[in-house]
Amino acid sequence: MRLKHIGLHATVLYLDKGFCSGEIITFLQRTQQRAVLACPIRGKKGGIRVLCQGRGSFSTDYTFTDGTHARLALVNTWVQNPKIKRKQRKWLVIVLVNLDWTPHQVYSKYRRRFGIEASYRILRQVKVLTNSRNPALRFFLLGLGLLMQNVWVLVRWLLTRCPGKGRHKLMPILLRFDRFRKLLMRAVERFYPPPLVVSVFVSPQSVIHGVSLIDTLRVLSIGDFRVANPIGISQALMSRWTGIFNILGTHRKASCRYQHEWNTP
Repeated sequence: MRLKHIGLHATVLYLDKGFCSGEIITFLQRTQQRAVLACPIRGKKGGIRVLCQGRGSFSTDYTFTDGTHARLALVNTWVQNPKIKRKQRKWLVIVLVNLDWTPHQVYSKYRRRFGIEASYRILRQVKVLTNSRNPALRFFLLGLGLLMQNVWVLVRWLLTRCPGKGRHKLMPILLRFDRFRKLLMRAVERFYPPPLVVSVFVSPQSVIHGVSLIDTLRVLSIGDFRVANPIGISQALMSRWTGIFNILGTHRKASCRYQHEWNTP
């Protein structure tokens, strides 16, 4: 109703599995709205799983447990399984509402929606975590993450093109999103340098009142977790190894292992 009020009409709706219910399918059929809905495969022996047999894709009529009649398109696909390092058969069940498409047409059109899911997975890498309940701030942080993602897409399109004539082909390995994110971090650190000294507040009996991050990195080799110069470490630093590892964010199990190495003659 709100879409009709603003004058927006959708030619075909592409909905995910969360919208696949009898009430929504009935509403779409009653309003003559064309739609494509992904249908979850439930059950172990009965239900839609019984239809997922054979080698080819096909379409059929199906009645859900609540009495809703719908047209199903069952698509037989092959996906790569990283565990066994070969392709495995996977069935996709799609509900067609007021449409007469073949299974291959449905798959070719619905797969375009997969880019939305991929964009949200990439967005998690730059999403700002906040406890604020301000919707304007949360919406701004979401828009900032999407803006960085679109800038990455544009830069990759302009700078990672394969040399030569013909169709515009990209080499995605040259600029992954993780590398682009790290480049942004280095650019921000040029204008806002991170702190290199961490103040540690301990009990008055302790002789260590602050630990420089640079001095700590000189003592420890963080790359492979080895003690660089155990002989030159003072007795006070050895007695406070727990605080040092807490600053560096190292796991407590690694701290216990190094305490054993330091105490070993």
